[in-house]
Amino acid sequence: QIMSPTQEASTYLRAEFANVGKRNLHVYWINEYGEEVDYSGNSVPYFELFPGDRQQLDGYVNQVFLVVDEWDNCADIKTLTEQENSIFVR
Repeated sequence: QIMSPTQEASTYLRAEFANVGKRNLHVYWINEYGEEVDYSGNSVPYFELFPGDRQQLDGYVNQVFLVVDEWDNCADIKTLTEQENSIFVR
């Protein structure tokens, strides 16, 4: 089950995504309904990661992120946990 990061039971954490591959990657937050969240309304990712880039974010345990390449191929799906808050994608 995908949980909302706004639920009171959620635990705050700081996470870091690192692109250790050779592709440009786009990271989307997935809400509790399994939908990509785009607050701008312009179909833009939460953030982009170029090869070698790192991006920190403030999130919550059980927050889910979809990582796609520049052609929208799924590269990974990650759920933030207290044990895994450094996320390496390629």
